[in-house]
Amino acid sequence: MSKLFSVDEVAKHASKADLYMIIHKKVYDVSTFVEKHPGGEEILTDVGGRDTTEEYDDAGHSEKADRLLKKLYIGEVDYSAVSQPVGKPLRTDNERSGHITSTRSLGFILAFLVAALALVFDMLSSPIEL
Repeated sequence: MSKLFSVDEVAKHASKADLYMIIHKKVYDVSTFVEKHPGGEEILTDVGGRDTTEEYDDAGHSEKADRLLKKLYIGEVDYSAVSQPVGKPLRTDNERSGHITSTRSLGFILAFLVAALALVFDMLSSPIEL
């Protein structure tokens, strides 16, 4: 059976020399890997001691990184006694797609306004023929 860690226990391990993180409800001791991280040690030390699932997934890690995590695995998270929010709240797919849609809509509106202003400017700067 895997060792269970509370969120508070993981939070106590947030220094470069003693660094735990939670990814997909599993606890990893990444202390020995901090200086070897390809993106730099700051990436790990900035998120250490908490749930970093979203950051890990967003970075698009390779299968090699996933295999390395298996070697650094030390247990599971016990969420039954959570005394504080864990990590950043994850956005739902609907929230993500809504953000993308609103960004695309804004881009379309801005492009339309630029084209309309260019047309008006062209009409105003052209001599009127009688």
